[in-house]
Amino acid sequence: MAIELKKVTYKNIIKNIDCEFEEGKIYTILTSNEREKEILGKLLSGLINGYTGEIINNYPKDKISYVPYNYRDILIGGTIKDELMIPIRHCKEETINKRLNLVFKMLDLDKNIRYLNINDISDGEKKLVEVAYALMNNPKLIVLNEPILDLDDCYKNKIIKLLKKIAKDYNKTIIILTSDILFAYQVCDKYLLLKKGKIIDSSSKKNILNITDKLMSSSLPIPKIIEFINIANSKKNIPLAMTYDIKELMKDIYRNAR
Repeated sequence: MAIELKKVTYKNIIKNIDCEFEEGKIYTILTSNEREKEILGKLLSGLINGYTGEIINNYPKDKISYVPYNYRDILIGGTIKDELMIPIRHCKEETINKRLNLVFKMLDLDKNIRYLNINDISDGEKKLVEVAYALMNNPKLIVLNEPILDLDDCYKNKIIKLLKKIAKDYNKTIIILTSDILFAYQVCDKYLLLKKGKIIDSSSKKNILNITDKLMSSSLPIPKIIEFINIANSKKNIPLAMTYDIKELMKDIYRNAR
């Protein structure tokens, strides 16, 4: 087991949390509460104390990377190279350049972007730079707070593909805090659902299709595709199967239309 939380409580934000995280898996923690995301992300990353209960984390601190929602919380506003050197600034120049080249290749980023200022690139590129920042010290655990929020589909798909590759090919443990249900379904192996600081459901990602009522009660926005299926089932009496895949939905509509 990579990380285990036993009855962890922090002030009145996180309440009596029991959960386990396996190595090499991607987890999403679903919550609509911004403060819960921030605090739980920092607790998992070992960045704050003052909690009760027990956190068993088998990763040393220099092998944990935390990426907050706002890049300004970790980046200083210099060139991309300056930003990415921060986690490994104690290393030799040769090592830094090798790590930069490797990370840029993994993220499919143009090498020339390293000389640009962080404020002169697109939001999608900033998100990729945040992931690059997290990878620079070759961590075993990566904790991300809303890594695709406000991105277009192109960058969303790129980050989803990247995170899956990192977990699978490099055996990284990835924990994502998000309110995006569709993203959670697309990227995770397992999920945890929080409501008012407590875990009310946890399972493999397939079960996300079966907990619409719990998601709604947790004030999480339901994807349009699920709203459509619910309307078809309840008001039109068309027995469509739950899915987050538009192609599967279209096939099901065609089957029911014949």
